[in-house]
Amino acid sequence: MIIYGDTTIQEATSYVHFGITQSPCGKSPLTIDVVKRKMRGTYFSTTFVVRGTAGVNPTTVMKIYTTCVLRRTLFACELWNDVTSSNMQLLERTHRMCLKSAQCLPKSTRSDMVTILLGTYNIKSYRNEKKQLFLGTLCNMKYSDLTNRIFVKRLFHFYTAITENNYGCLKDVNAILQTYELSNSLDMYRSTGHFPTYSQWKRVVREHVRREKSKPSGARAPHLMTSSASGLYTTVRSQPTAGAWRSSVQTVFR
Repeated sequence: MIIYGDTTIQEATSYVHFGITQSPCGKSPLTIDVVKRKMRGTYFSTTFVVRGTAGVNPTTVMKIYTTCVLRRTLFACELWNDVTSSNMQLLERTHRMCLKSAQCLPKSTRSDMVTILLGTYNIKSYRNEKKQLFLGTLCNMKYSDLTNRIFVKRLFHFYTAITENNYGCLKDVNAILQTYELSNSLDMYRSTGHFPTYSQWKRVVREHVRREKSKPSGARAPHLMTSSASGLYTTVRSQPTAGAWRSSVQTVFR
């Protein structure tokens, strides 16, 4: 509760920012189910005509999925802060369900194979990429812009630990930069005020995301990292669109 003059202002349990319902303290979206329903609804409404065993090649469905479904699902995902592992896993399951449907694969198909066949990433990687690009936008603003000055102040507060509850975007971005070994760029910005241009930063971020996702993960990682399997896995995983579906297109139209 806040007292402003003679007026008592009650604290709200949620708020809406850029159409996203947020929980207090700038944490994750209040209801992850809304994001899941948006992903499923957009996918089935945009692909119900072209997908299926008698439909178009899965690479075409994936183009629709990337252009329409992911963009709508991840709208303002830069504001998704402190998303729990359980909530992220729910989004990943919905994401894999759409990818299986696009390729007409059974539900029992391994998760890593679902993404490899289309050369795509998981939802967390897409979100991490967008958060890092958002950081590049903020750092490339002129200091005369109010947005940049607010960002610099929040950056100072975060690294000097002035506030105890660091829930916002910077906490997530700092962890993401460490994951992709890009922390030196933000350190340079803090010390010198210099940051790569947006086009340079975009190229670097996408390269690091692609490189990180080309590494095997999960329970099958030890097997895939053996000398006999590692080279093939890395080659296939690094392709923008997997060779299996590209080869099927070439075979049909040859």
